[in-house]
Amino acid sequence: MNEIEIFEEALSEYKNAHRLKQLNEQLSIQLHGSIYYLLKYSEKYNLPLPNKSDLLRMIENADFIIDQFSYESPNLNTTFDKPSQSRTVP
Repeated sequence: MNEIEIFEEALSEYKNAHRLKQLNEQLSIQLHGSIYYLLKYSEKYNLPLPNKSDLLRMIENADFIIDQFSYESPNLNTTFDKPSQSRTVP
């Protein structure tokens, strides 16, 4: 492999990683929005939700993950175990 081929392969890998990062961001935002809508809908119509605490935890985790998708300081090596801070939850 010459230098140009190595560069082209690295660029291709970067583009794939960037595309996957964007897909993950979109999926995280959709997850957050879906759970948030479900929680608000259940409150509006007084519908009991089993495992509501699990849903609240999921929305907090989604918030934390979404916050990691900062274009100013991308950090693909972040672990998403426990959020240290989260946005307001319903």
